[in-house]
Amino acid sequence: MIIAENLVKSFGDTRALGPVTFSIPAGSHIALTGRSGSGKSTLLSLLGCLDTPTSGRLEIAGINTAGLGDAALSQIRLRQIGFIHQFFDLVSDLTAFENVMVPFWLAGEPLGEPKASELLKKLGLAHRLNHLTGDLSGGEQQRVAVARAVALGPKIILADEPTGSLDSRTGAAVMDLIIETATALGATLIVATHSPEVTARLPGKLTLLDGALC
Repeated sequence: MIIAENLVKSFGDTRALGPVTFSIPAGSHIALTGRSGSGKSTLLSLLGCLDTPTSGRLEIAGINTAGLGDAALSQIRLRQIGFIHQFFDLVSDLTAFENVMVPFWLAGEPLGEPKASELLKKLGLAHRLNHLTGDLSGGEQQRVAVARAVALGPKIILADEPTGSLDSRTGAAVMDLIIETATALGATLIVATHSPEVTARLPGKLTLLDGALC
């Protein structure tokens, strides 16, 4: 599902990542670990096609991303990848339902409304569909973020410290949800985390130290 060969990301004269080489089979559940500043977020941004590598080769869902323009990378992000952020990254002046509708709108999906409603109901938010996200608890907001990330059935789910802003009980429930949803979709799941509890729940592991795999 993901192949990286001699992947490097530099910012000016500073190398933030690499070179790293690895492959991740389809359906794997991977913890991406390492100290702050080790390159986890940089790697997730590359895997999520939010940024482009300085050098090296990156293949996502069978697509070699080298040389692709913004429009092509945008389609990979929309169709192949679901991204879950630590601080939810929801649109505050939209309702929970409207936030989940965003990927359907971008994709021109005509059956988006019933799918969005069903997703939110499955995640226990039937009573919150029409509430602004600012009126939701942290756990509820993260569930909305999960629903939005998986709305189009992505092949890859990337999560950057998805429990980092939640209390332990809510965080555990959110991880239950993420793992169950990824399993149901057959999606590859990569979770960047500092949490030993989260790491222990994911059978695969990649560890970064100073931008290199160790």
